[in-house]
Amino acid sequence: MRKTCFAIVSLLLLIVHSPIARADDAALPPPVTVVISFLQLSEAQASDLLRMIHERDTAIQPMAQTVQANREALARLLESPAPDPAVAGQLLIAIRNGEKQIGEQAQAAAASFLMTLTADQRQRMQVIILAAQAAPAVPAFKALGLI
Repeated sequence: MRKTCFAIVSLLLLIVHSPIARADDAALPPPVTVVISFLQLSEAQASDLLRMIHERDTAIQPMAQTVQANREALARLLESPAPDPAVAGQLLIAIRNGEKQIGEQAQAAAASFLMTLTADQRQRMQVIILAAQAAPAVPAFKALGLI
């Protein structure tokens, strides 16, 4: 655990002090800049990341709009004096299927990006994945004064 924490702190320090992180701050959103810096992406990889984000968002947008429209339709239906249970069920199924498609699309996009990473970059990504899995437990450890 100490090694993981040390690795995370070390990598975060690299991010803060990296010239890449400060180079194009105005040109790229902060999350993109952090990912580029943390993973130490080449310019080609950074371009691949931006392309993946754009393609993912373009693919997901119509699905998200459909899910939102179905949620609104379900809300209107449930507010009506005599909601039809069959229609409500159909809308719930459509919402669930849309959310599933969005998740699958996002997962496929992330997987395609991971394929562009070097072994060292994949290892850095694994640190982030592990940290994300542990993050929900951090407040409990802090509340008990353990960290």
